[in-house]
Amino acid sequence: MNIGKTKVMNCKVGVGQVENSGKFPCGICRKGMGVNSICCSSCKKWIHKGCSGVVGSLQKMVSFTCRNCTEGGAKVTDEVKQFVLGNNDKIEVVEKFCYLGDVIGKGGGAEESSIARVRCAWGKFMDLKMLLTARGASLTVKGKIYIACVQRVLVYGSETWAMKVVDMQRLLRMESIWLGGCLV
Repeated sequence: MNIGKTKVMNCKVGVGQVENSGKFPCGICRKGMGVNSICCSSCKKWIHKGCSGVVGSLQKMVSFTCRNCTEGGAKVTDEVKQFVLGNNDKIEVVEKFCYLGDVIGKGGGAEESSIARVRCAWGKFMDLKMLLTARGASLTVKGKIYIACVQRVLVYGSETWAMKVVDMQRLLRMESIWLGGCLV
């Protein structure tokens, strides 16, 4: 094993945290906001009445501080950037790494992978740009080259991704840009 090339990634980042849902998430539970909520005067985040702990009407509250702000707020921890082993070998701590052509991020999911695939596909498109944007070539030939060379790079490894809607939209958006610009 080559210690110089070895890297470590902490994968338990964000475990136990609720993911934001909705356009305006609650500062405590991170679910989407409704009408019965109050704004924290300290962090300026909106909090559900149930999460706020306020008894009675929210309209009578002049200033409100959420429990995250009263308990010291979000604790910022310094992350370790490298480990030092007993014989002074240093192992770098990374947030993402490439393994077998797929990018694995510390938060999990397919976001890092889909971004990397889009970048690789753009690179392949730029390599073939003269051929794909040529006016004299037939649309059938352009389409076959696009599918064989660019689209395959875009979706490589996607069968194993735990894909979210935003990851799928990223791939579809990039494909619609290509198809709109190159098959003219």
